[in-house]
Amino acid sequence: MTLKTRGRNVYHVNSGERQDELYIYSNINYNDVSSCYIWRTPWVKFTLIIFLCSFINNECLAPVEIKHEYNSWKECTIAAFEVSRELIIAQEDSFINDNRIATKFICKEVKRV
Repeated sequence: MTLKTRGRNVYHVNSGERQDELYIYSNINYNDVSSCYIWRTPWVKFTLIIFLCSFINNECLAPVEIKHEYNSWKECTIAAFEVSRELIIAQEDSFINDNRIATKFICKEVKRV
């Protein structure tokens, strides 16, 4: 059994088990965390595509692709919420409220060879 640390919590996972897009390759010594081997899957990345849409007429502006590759679906999704928040805050209140503006997003898989 391998220990996986996240902040102050410790999680038990089996060697080679995939959890949060991580593969565990060796045991983690809780006294020497620097000796552990935790690797992200290098062949799968995600890119974020985000839309600003009106929920009155069901139309969206042209999508914007964020020029960043995320290491996991979770990382991309969290970024989508952060970018969405920034986009909404940057707009005028009347534009958002009158047009019922919100964002939608896609985390698109980018395969590595």
